[in-house]
Order: sequence, then C-alpha cells, then structure tokens
Amino acid sequence: MIGAKIDRYLAVPSLSGRSGRHPFMQRTNDLGLTHESPRLVAAVGTTSARILSADQFALFPQDLDLSGKHVLILDDTWTQGSRTQSAALTLRRHGARYVSVMVMSRYLRPSYGNNAEFIRTRLRRDYDPAICPVTGGDCP
Repeated sequence: MIGAKIDRYLAVPSLSGRSGRHPFMQRTNDLGLTHESPRLVAAVGTTSARILSADQFALFPQDLDLSGKHVLILDDTWTQGSRTQSAALTLRRHGARYVSVMVMSRYLRPSYGNNAEFIRTRLRRDYDPAICPVTGGDCP
C-alpha cells in the first residue's frame, strides 16, 4: 500500500538447510531492520520445494497478532516467487492488512520464456536504486 506506514520488517528465511546463520538474515539484523523476535521461520516439515502455501512458514512467536499492520517482507532473491508469496500468505493469516515485498536480486534465465527478449530489449543499464524498475523513472 503506497503511503501506508510500515509496522514490521520480516525477512524470508532460507529453506536450503544451510548450517549457521544465513548472511542475508545477519545483514538485515545488522541494519536494524529485522530482529530475533518477531521473525518468520520455516514451518515444521517444510522442504525446499518451491510451492505456494501459507504452511511453508510460521511466525515466532506463534501468537503474534499482526491485525491491521503493514508488513514489509525482505527477501534476498526472487526466483519463482513462491517463497515470498507463501510468506505473505502466512502474514495475512496472522492478520496483516498490507503486505509489501522488497527483493534484493532477481535471476533471469535467458532460456526461460521470453527472458532473452526482455534482457535484450529492457535491461539496458546496470541497476540504479534511484530508478524505478516499473516506470523507468521515479517510483510512484
């Protein structure tokens, strides 16, 4: 929701089975965006399969009430969107009124769909955080 104050920042946890603290989670903590509590965690029985389901993630603490809140989900990579969208479903289940997403990177495989054409015709300059990827100018 454009203009709605963000009440919580939560990062999507890695489901890859990586040992130790994930560097992205450490970085969001270091920046003061996320904290040990509340946080999104992998739900019991979750696998690394890329499926869309509100059951992929849980909140810690479990009784966290997000009623009427605007939550910004931070994710390190957008591949298919299933993890971030699953996290959004989890937050909505806990009452979040608005869920926004900020992804730090996106991998485009040239051989998939129309990606080669998109890369050739639309990606003409290096990433610039001052340029909106949707409008090509100022962000709305």
